[in-house]
Amino acid sequence: MKYPSILIFLFGALFTGCETDPDITLDDTSARVNIYVSGFEWNGAVNVAKYWQNGVPVSLFDGADEAGSRDICVSGTDVYVVGHERIGTTWKAMLWKNGVPQILGSSSGTNFAEATGVVVVGTDVYISGYVHNGANYVAIVWKNGVRTDLTAPTVAHPSAQAWGIFVLGSDVYVSGGESSGTSTVAKYWKNGVPVSLSTGVNSA
Repeated sequence: MKYPSILIFLFGALFTGCETDPDITLDDTSARVNIYVSGFEWNGAVNVAKYWQNGVPVSLFDGADEAGSRDICVSGTDVYVVGHERIGTTWKAMLWKNGVPQILGSSSGTNFAEATGVVVVGTDVYISGYVHNGANYVAIVWKNGVRTDLTAPTVAHPSAQAWGIFVLGSDVYVSGGESSGTSTVAKYWKNGVPVSLSTGVNSA
């Protein structure tokens, strides 16, 4: 899939830490404000996953195949970026910690997978995303690389995707959508329990 020259996905901003679902992170722990932005750039042949720190680009993959980043979180001196990388013919859900790539658990098969949001709380890393099971998409949360499915495809709800994640205390909130068969219902999941935000009359 080809995209325009530079695509930067911007969904939010915060100061110090990662307790929202941003693609921009502002770190005010020093006199200088550091701005981190995740995204990807078309290099003429493939998409290259990157983040920018104060406008300076950092490439996140070796250029052998295409990759894109969807979200970023800065915790202390560590930079966490999530997205996907195409390995062979399949997109894998990826986490880059300080530039080191890691394929997220249970997304290393032959089906499409993508990580979409990341939050770091203490030593715990929470990531939202989705995995194709060969027929439909399943909304996913990974905690420290361990996968938990938020949905199970049924005739009434054949497909779902998770797009953002937020952690407050012991509560984990994930935003996304689930198919009703004829339209997509906007939802969030609190600790795995779904809450519908739209009626399903129109896709949302």
